[in-house]
Amino acid sequence: MTNCFYDVFISYSHKDTWVRDWLLPRLEDAGLKVCIDYRDFEIGKAVFQNITDSIRNSRHTLAICSPNWVESQWTHFEALLLQTKDPTGLKKKMLPLMYQDCELPEHLEIFTWADFRDPASHETELKRVLNQIGAAEKEQPSGEPSPTDQTPQPKSKQLFVGRERELQTLIDGFQKPGSVQTVTGRLFQLDGAGGVGKTTLARQARNLCRDRFPDGCYEFDMTRTTPSAFAGQMARRLNLEMDEAKDEREAQQHISRMLQDRYALILLDNLTDRDAAQWLLPDEGPSCFIITTRNREIGKALKMQRRDVPITSIHLEAFHPDEALELFREVLDEDYRTEQEADYLALAERLGFMPIALRLALNLMIFPPRWSAERIREEALSRLDNNQKLSDLRTLEAVFNLTDPYFEDEKAKEVLRLLAQCAPGPVPLSFLQRLHGADADHLEMLLEELCSWSWCDSVEGEEKAFELHVLVREVVQNREEDPELSERFLSLVQQVYTEKMDQTHFTLKDRWLPQAEEAVRRLACREDVRLKCWVYWTFGEYCKWRGHGETYLTVSERTINCFPDDRGTRAYCYNNQALILEGWGKLEEAMALHKKSKALKEALGDRAGLARSYANQALILEAWGKLKEAMALHKKDQALNEALGNRAGLARSYGNQAVILSDWGKLEEAMALHKKGQAIYEALDDRAGLATIYGNQALILRAWGKLEEAMALHKKEQALEEALGNRAGLATSYANQALILSDWGKLEEAMALHEKEQAHKEELGNRAGLARSYGNQALILKAWGKLEEAMALHKKEQAIATELGDQGQLARSYANQALILSDWGKLEEAMALHKKEQGINEELGNRAGLGISFWNQGGILAKQGDAAGAIDLLRRAFEIRKALGIPTDDMEKDLAEFEAGSGLGETTT
Repeated sequence: MTNCFYDVFISYSHKDTWVRDWLLPRLEDAGLKVCIDYRDFEIGKAVFQNITDSIRNSRHTLAICSPNWVESQWTHFEALLLQTKDPTGLKKKMLPLMYQDCELPEHLEIFTWADFRDPASHETELKRVLNQIGAAEKEQPSGEPSPTDQTPQPKSKQLFVGRERELQTLIDGFQKPGSVQTVTGRLFQLDGAGGVGKTTLARQARNLCRDRFPDGCYEFDMTRTTPSAFAGQMARRLNLEMDEAKDEREAQQHISRMLQDRYALILLDNLTDRDAAQWLLPDEGPSCFIITTRNREIGKALKMQRRDVPITSIHLEAFHPDEALELFREVLDEDYRTEQEADYLALAERLGFMPIALRLALNLMIFPPRWSAERIREEALSRLDNNQKLSDLRTLEAVFNLTDPYFEDEKAKEVLRLLAQCAPGPVPLSFLQRLHGADADHLEMLLEELCSWSWCDSVEGEEKAFELHVLVREVVQNREEDPELSERFLSLVQQVYTEKMDQTHFTLKDRWLPQAEEAVRRLACREDVRLKCWVYWTFGEYCKWRGHGETYLTVSERTINCFPDDRGTRAYCYNNQALILEGWGKLEEAMALHKKSKALKEALGDRAGLARSYANQALILEAWGKLKEAMALHKKDQALNEALGNRAGLARSYGNQAVILSDWGKLEEAMALHKKGQAIYEALDDRAGLATIYGNQALILRAWGKLEEAMALHKKEQALEEALGNRAGLATSYANQALILSDWGKLEEAMALHEKEQAHKEELGNRAGLARSYGNQALILKAWGKLEEAMALHKKEQAIATELGDQGQLARSYANQALILSDWGKLEEAMALHKKEQGINEELGNRAGLGISFWNQGGILAKQGDAAGAIDLLRRAFEIRKALGIPTDDMEKDLAEFEAGSGLGETTT
């Protein structure tokens, strides 16, 4: 046992903290090289494999026996592993330490243990243990350095064999930063049939070359992933704020910006879409990409489309005989028998030399009852037709059937079937826990057991996840479908994504989005009417709030295609699609969809839906600054609701009209409409509507300078929202109260409320509201003279607005950042940001915002001494405000004073 890297591996329960606090330091003080899980296990490797490798690479295993240890499922498994190497204890491989009284499992009772139950005896018993390990046993043969003197070695040997030439091609192709080839990066395509080891080869190259990529290595499952979805996933992995891409070209632009200065390795696993491939690569940048695919045509297409990117294609076939033998040698280790090589090769040939099939077969040889290669070959032969060429899937299924009866835990088999129900790629542990109903620790044990059989892999990321090998998934799915399991999967996803938005945290829904997409695909294939729930319930709201608009567009299009004759559903889908596009700033397209929705609702005689369509069109017209046309549509909305007796719709219409009247400065009329809306909500006992109306009335009172009355209404609003449990409304109330406190100069109290607002929005995952909170807090910091901190918050505001595609918020952020830059004397940079603000407002048709931008730009020109240019912009701002019907008395006064030679004030947004 002179080739063991560790002297001792400690098997213990984490609840027994004595091990780490007392025992570990003393073992290492005695000069022993100790392996312990929290420090020495390899990240990303299955727990079972880490345990196996640690035992194999250690001369002894110390089992710290206690009730906690005995209760651990994994320690049972560890003990069984040790029994296979030293069943009678003659090699003293296992050394039990009795830390607390406990009933040992039957197979451990044969061992004599050291007694650590009495703290007074710890030092004496430790000496017994150290003597048992023996210093002489640590001595190496003459001329061989001791493990502690050797150059550090890997903690375990990778189960990777063969492919040396291909592996070296990848390693040689990864260029170091600064080399000529990194100007446009490098692309490698690994193609071949399923199960030939494409992903294994890519991961091995990544593991060996991690140090070459200072900006990290990232892996993405590309099964049915669009360029836009990939850009969003990459932004989240890099912790960047990025708006949702509206099309493939914009997705590529986002990818290019994210990677332009990064030297990273990106693995795109299981890429299938040839047309989408070209949009997944950045225009330029030093990063390297590895694509694994069954579609060899992807590489050919990329060579035609992306002539600027060096592409290396590597085609993988099944193992060569020598590679197969090396795999047997690696896995069987000391149980490998040279005289049985003919049997090994015969088995490998029968299994088509397919790596995944060989790995599954080897499990039968290393786990009890330990089949021979000859027996496996004969059993597999009896299940396959000799006269028919074997497909990858039939080969794998032959071995899969052999392993099934010897897989002990029926619960683990159920987990295997559950995994196969889910979307391809990694499935979060939290999702599997909800689906399976087991506690997390037990479920993870079952999943790790699957990993030990090579049926799935564990994946580290934001949350631990597990994924089936693609062929294993196909084998399980090709068996008789379990309707009960399938229904459990669909019901869970349906429940989570149609719950009210404040009942399931957004970040959880984000992690489970691939499962939602898989559920939608299945429902669409069945033309299941439940698919309509995805467009009628809160899934659309979730997609809008979290920047998954493209996902909603896909869901709604599938719904329309499944139910083409359902005009009501089509109308509803068009309406929500329009709201998504509106959020992207595509107002023309949104208006076109609203008009299609309107036509369908007219044909159906759906006057309630028609009223909502008028209201939504009016909101777009407001964004364009066409307030008179918007008011006309709100009047139509009002008329329909009056005819229908829809009092709730009528109150909504009054509120929308009141907002326009407020913009026109007709605050008395606006307040009158809000009062009418309030009366309706009171009669309907609609507390949610009443809370909203109180908030809107308070805004008018604030504009009148009636801050005490405004605050009183906001307090009533707050009380209602608290009673309803509406955290989103509560956050809005806090924000508006904070603005009043700022008016009163109570900036400390205002900041405290903004921080409460921020906490609610973070908990809800309301990133749009979070951006507004950052912006308001930044204005307080600016008032305190903390310009650096204010700018930092505006940058966070900007990042979220960019991520969500919230162009209006982005324009406001640019404007306020420009005002800070102006205070710093950086007038050129300030003007550049105002120009960006101007461009957004022009694109959105936001004439009110455009007027503010012109006013502030005029102020900069005034500071630069360009009086003529300043007056031109100021007059343009004045005319816009006047045309919109917004009071201009103060603006007209300021303009007159400037022309007379006085200074000019700024306008914050």
